[in-house]
Amino acid sequence: MTSFTEQNPEYLHLCNYALAVYRLLEEVGEATAEEISAKCNIPYSRINVVVDCLKQDGYVVSRGRKKKRFALRFKDPELSCLWQTEDKAR
Repeated sequence: MTSFTEQNPEYLHLCNYALAVYRLLEEVGEATAEEISAKCNIPYSRINVVVDCLKQDGYVVSRGRKKKRFALRFKDPELSCLWQTEDKAR
């Protein structure tokens, strides 16, 4: 079974890198920047820019300081609210 983003990527209006990150997080749940870079074949130097754009657009949330973990906001709304609170507190 294919995911919604595989069938209808045009609805998200994302560039190729951002779409690859979105699909990965949709599949694995959460990941660090290093994991995203390796699994999506995106240069590590670009990951923070791509993830920041996804965060600004409201698709992704993050938690942690040194080894930030990223996840899709819609996957678990309760977890999403918790992560936002953690980010603002730091």
